[in-house]
Amino acid sequence: MTIGDNIRAARDAACWTQQEAADRAGMKQPNWCAYEHGGRVPSVAVLRRIAKALKCEVIDLIGK
Repeated sequence: MTIGDNIRAARDAACWTQQEAADRAGMKQPNWCAYEHGGRVPSVAVLRRIAKALKCEVIDLIGK
């Protein structure tokens, strides 16, 4: 799975829309969408914000 797949899986597990997840991470929904769909690769700082919002670890988003 890609980072985007992992972000989406974690968001789906939380039962949040992209807008809800983006709001919790302090970003705009189009950016969140781009990360999920692979249009953009998040920086380490952004991955930390996403992980914090999703209540998971960065390694969970990167994959093992």
